[in-house]
Amino acid sequence: SPEEFYRSPLLILQAIHPDWQGYFATQWASLLQGEMPPYYEYQIIHPAGGVRWLNQRNVLVRDAEGKPVAIEGIVTDITGRKEAEEETRSAHEGLDAINRIIMACASTLDAEEILNKVMDEALRITGLEGGTICYVTPGQTLHIAAHRATSRATIEDLSTHAIKIGECLCGECARDHKPLILRDREAVLKFSTREATRGEDIRFHAAFPLITGQRCVGVLCIFTRTDKKPAEQSLQLLETVSAQIAMAIDNARLYQKSIQHAIHLEEKVRQRTGELEAKNAELERFNKLFVDREMKMVELKERIKKLEGQVGSGK
Repeated sequence: SPEEFYRSPLLILQAIHPDWQGYFATQWASLLQGEMPPYYEYQIIHPAGGVRWLNQRNVLVRDAEGKPVAIEGIVTDITGRKEAEEETRSAHEGLDAINRIIMACASTLDAEEILNKVMDEALRITGLEGGTICYVTPGQTLHIAAHRATSRATIEDLSTHAIKIGECLCGECARDHKPLILRDREAVLKFSTREATRGEDIRFHAAFPLITGQRCVGVLCIFTRTDKKPAEQSLQLLETVSAQIAMAIDNARLYQKSIQHAIHLEEKVRQRTGELEAKNAELERFNKLFVDREMKMVELKERIKKLEGQVGSGK
């Protein structure tokens, strides 16, 4: 209360939040030198508990010799404003993150490029160091397509052994069509059925199904081997953009199939063209033989006619 500060002007030093002790010490040293900004903004620990933001507007009072002797100020609780600013900042960061992923998905039809961009953005959003993206194959197994900070044992396991839908961390997510968030080592081990995965010291793991229509086309996973945990908002962002990622992957795969189909058709056309050219060459050869035969027949008839004429004239 104001009365408490009147009785003990330095009471504020006891209330300052630990994160702001250094800032306040610097400002206090400047104050003793006669330097003071027009206002401070800092955090305190409220006696009732919780952290509050304060804005302190200042007027430095000096004596006749110009030395600072007192501070006159007005302190305002600005916690509500700071919380609103933080919400606005977080919302802007979230929109920026969503936009980056959408742009990554829309900038190319190369599936590998899309997956690598999405993987990097997912780790950037969450602040974690590791992750994987797996395709769901036509045989309903998972195939690793992109990875970061993943152990060699896990990469080899995912690459050489078919992981079925419903098996291990990613398989559970793909089967249930919903995110699987494992917040500690114990939870990770509970869902880890692969020896390679159990051997990694993963302490947080989140898997997001990539669904378009009613189909799961893949699974995006992020993880950490540290005690760091991502903000809930970052996980919500990944869940929000998972459908966009799924559509981009599906479109890229369809594009690749169309390219392969076009190449196949081009090869078929080339083969058919070669066959037709060979047939035409054969027809031309037979036609030439026929023409030569006809010409010889005409020549033979003319010779016979000439001989008949000679016989008839007695020559």
